[in-house]
Amino acid sequence: MVLLFQRWQILGPPAGGGEGVLEITMPLLAAALAFGLCVDYEVFLVSRMAEEWRRTRRNTASIVFGVEHTGRLFTAAALVVAVSMGALMLSQVSLLVVLGATMAAIVVLDATVVRGVLVPAVMQLAGRANWWSPALRRRPAPARRPAEGETG
Repeated sequence: MVLLFQRWQILGPPAGGGEGVLEITMPLLAAALAFGLCVDYEVFLVSRMAEEWRRTRRNTASIVFGVEHTGRLFTAAALVVAVSMGALMLSQVSLLVVLGATMAAIVVLDATVVRGVLVPAVMQLAGRANWWSPALRRRPAPARRPAEGETG
């Protein structure tokens, strides 16, 4: 946001309170929306990897499978979101221009750099630690005491 609107003013002056200043709510709103979008993508990606891990117990094959089988879906979804958010840049409302440009850039970065490079690289480095989980033990249900007047 700062580079596009404050420094270079590629997309015009920023929406906000003064000359060359972004509205404080825009980075917060964009961060919240981007976090929600990006987490959904990554959870879906890692769940596909986990499915393959449970089937084969091979880390590298699981990572490749997850990226391979979610690639087209993520790319299409990211393209749709980026285009729809980019369409906000045609608005005459400067807050929407800022939000649209920021969200489009974040979605494209997430779909390319994060999904395509960072997640697979970190998963490969972590190895078997990716699939560790604490033991899930069931605790016995607490004994239920009969209420007053109840026989039991």
